[in-house]
Amino acid sequence: MTKMDENLDEAKIHHRIVSYLYVVFFLLLITNIFLWYSFYFAPHFEVSATLRLFDFDNEQNVPTIFNVLLLLLNSYVFYAIFTHEKKIKKPNGYKWALLSIIFLFMASDELFMLHERLVDPVKNYLDTTGALYFAWVIPMSVVVIIVALYFFRFYLSLSREIKIGIAIGMGLYLFGALGFEMVGGWWLTNFGDGFGYKMITTVEESLEMIGLIYLIKTLFLYEEIDKSNEQLLPKK
Repeated sequence: MTKMDENLDEAKIHHRIVSYLYVVFFLLLITNIFLWYSFYFAPHFEVSATLRLFDFDNEQNVPTIFNVLLLLLNSYVFYAIFTHEKKIKKPNGYKWALLSIIFLFMASDELFMLHERLVDPVKNYLDTTGALYFAWVIPMSVVVIIVALYFFRFYLSLSREIKIGIAIGMGLYLFGALGFEMVGGWWLTNFGDGFGYKMITTVEESLEMIGLIYLIKTLFLYEEIDKSNEQLLPKK
């Protein structure tokens, strides 16, 4: 099997993985919506126990595990890109390793709910409410800005196709994680918990998952392009 054939096979595997991830996401989404609808509008159905397992707004359940898996898969692909670029001595390859570490930390945060510990201290100190009800978005927004500024020149060095893919993936993820978290805080403050709030959290988590899957797709594409370009380099 030639190197080109191997790359084609790898591309097919990547496509299959992304497709499976989207299927799992949509199954989780439909289950979450159906269970919350049943809980509020069909109370004769007892769904509480199952709901805890599939609630997008709950922690340490099936959607959480899936989210952690997506973050870990991103971390792995970042590291795979780093090892390949280190082998071919490409400049700034270590940035991919840093991104791998960041996503590994994000997976740990998602699994152990580390960011939730920031809510009460920041909320008590700043007396936040409304859109800033979940006060952890304030320090995390600062962290996001710092990280974005650090990687900005590296981001600009990437091809247009990869830049667009990363912008879409991370944009969706952050719009969900920070943007819709603020929408949820505003809704909770003004209207309280209920079906409307659960649908907001559903959109929030859905944007995060779709963003992460799209990012995985983009990183797979970067890998494929990188390996194809390597074949065009003159052999020593």
